Amino acid sequence: MSEGRAGEIKKLLFGYYVIRLLGFASVGVIFATYALYLESAGRDFLSINLVNLCFMLGIVFFEVPTGSFADAYGHRASFVAGMVVEGLALILYFFGESHLEFAAAEIVLAFGVTLQSGSLDAWFINHLRRLGWRGGYGKIFTTASAIERLTLMAIVWPGVWAAQKYGLNYPFLIGGLTVFAGAAFSVWAMFFWVGNGHADRSGEKQTWRLFFANIGQGARQIVENRRLLFLTLAIFCLAFSFQPINMQWSILFKDKFATINTGIVAFVQAVGVLGGTLIFGVFTAKIRSLRLQMVIIAFATGATIALLPQVSSKPTFIAVVLLHELPRGLMYPLVPNWTNELISDDRRRATIISYTGMLRTLGAAAGLLGSGVLANIGGIPITWLVFGAAGIVMVLLCLFIDTRQ
Repeated sequence: MSEGRAGEIKKLLFGYYVIRLLGFASVGVIFATYALYLESAGRDFLSINLVNLCFMLGIVFFEVPTGSFADAYGHRASFVAGMVVEGLALILYFFGESHLEFAAAEIVLAFGVTLQSGSLDAWFINHLRRLGWRGGYGKIFTTASAIERLTLMAIVWPGVWAAQKYGLNYPFLIGGLTVFAGAAFSVWAMFFWVGNGHADRSGEKQTWRLFFANIGQGARQIVENRRLLFLTLAIFCLAFSFQPINMQWSILFKDKFATINTGIVAFVQAVGVLGGTLIFGVFTAKIRSLRLQMVIIAFATGATIALLPQVSSKPTFIAVVLLHELPRGLMYPLVPNWTNELISDDRRRATIISYTGMLRTLGAAAGLLGSGVLANIGGIPITWLVFGAAGIVMVLLCLFIDTRQ
């Protein structure tokens, strides 16, 4: 590889990592107080989940069309527009007071997230391949995930501080401003620094026909690629299982230990995910089978979800959270690495990634609705026991898919 291309690859990698960092900062700043904010507005478990369900359904509705739009009209424009829309949604959340206002903010947020989903990775991977990269993607996605977790570990504290000092809605204001900063950097990096002169669309004419063709072809390619189909369905099952802990951990911690200072748990979650991310290389070197990798992750996460409500001391609670997040941390580089390795059609990369994201979100939406109803009826312990076990069983059922090509 020439020196010039090696330099371009280094610039591309640096730009990609910084964009991931700035994009994740907005998540980190609201991470520890999101559910507490909704609860403070007088919502029970089901109502909180219904607000977030608006986001999930928005993802399902927008995911594939926006992925196909990015493939047909340009990944860079789609991604930057998505960041701007996400920032606006977080500002709407900051000013929101009613259930309908929160739901509207979630729908706007879903539209912004889907414009970004798939488009960044598609732009990055396709650009990387055009520059002659042949080194695989595992290390890249491991590094990106580690950067995101370090960002969360750093920014969760300002979010908790702002919530305690000024109000539970202030992390949303900080998050919105952070996203706008990320959008500004992305314009410079993607269009002028590392992206200048590199087209990010297929170049085919009649783009509206291409838009609709991408949707059909993307679905067909997932069904025909049995390993990609298995991965997509396993992600659906795990997303279903994760939703109770995603939405209820801060409420469980507050009720158990009488505090809204959830920063320590959020910090430990980030540490656990970072640890899982850092052992990704060793894990995949020892266990090469995609099927076995997903089964191990399902057993480890499902067991800790069921166990967590049973512990009574704060140190034990934090330790189990750490154990739960380690296998989840493996998933962050594992899923995009496998997905991009299994996609051979660069022209429809964003569309196919969007399909996998849509099914993951469908699983999360089903988990949100089911866990909200069950938690209102039977409480958190029985809900987490049921959903932890369900995640394990559902992934085991996915093993009946024949992944031989």
